[in-house]
Amino acid sequence: LQIVTVYGNTSLFFSFIDFHPILQKAIIFLVTTSECTEEFLIIAFNIHRVLIFLRPHWIKKFYICFTPLAACYATCYGVLMIIATEKQLLETLMEILLVPVIIAVSVVCYVLITRYFRSVSGYTEKVKQMQARLSKSICLQGVIHCVLAVAIALLVPFSLLVTAITDDEGVMFTFALFYSLFMQIMFRWYTTVMGALMLWSVRGFFQQQKVACIEKKEPLNQPCS
Repeated sequence: LQIVTVYGNTSLFFSFIDFHPILQKAIIFLVTTSECTEEFLIIAFNIHRVLIFLRPHWIKKFYICFTPLAACYATCYGVLMIIATEKQLLETLMEILLVPVIIAVSVVCYVLITRYFRSVSGYTEKVKQMQARLSKSICLQGVIHCVLAVAIALLVPFSLLVTAITDDEGVMFTFALFYSLFMQIMFRWYTTVMGALMLWSVRGFFQQQKVACIEKKEPLNQPCS
């Protein structure tokens, strides 16, 4: 829905489709709250699968505290986006704040689950395989978000470097335009990558397994009770 032209002009929706202003605000609200919800789902997913092993009785308490907080944050961000004519500092901070939070959660969850399985024995090979895949997915999530955080942090140094190298406004404008497009693409697609990664981490572990059983001298074609 967001269009950025080669001249740096930014617009929402399509000029050839006439959206009612109320409908435009409703769509912006739904899109922004959905983006926040996706990021909060990543946080909840990582914490939930760690609590399953470490503190199962804390899961209910976690969701009682986490759900209202996530709902309030997403709602406030959506309301700010439909009120503001342009994205201000507060909206920008709320958009990127969850990136370091997800990095911190991923690192903590990875350390906790790795230490737990090193200190506890007796799990089946299937559970060990699941743990290894979950740990790998948590690690990959942390790496992806670190790359995103580095890209955000390098904006100011790169801008200063371009300014020091040349005074050509055309070059500086081109850099700002393409870096902005690059950041927009990363922010719009990284939640999709995270969802695919989470799906991969749990794929196959919740499917029913066919188990053959034989009781004494009963024929093999008889069902087992």
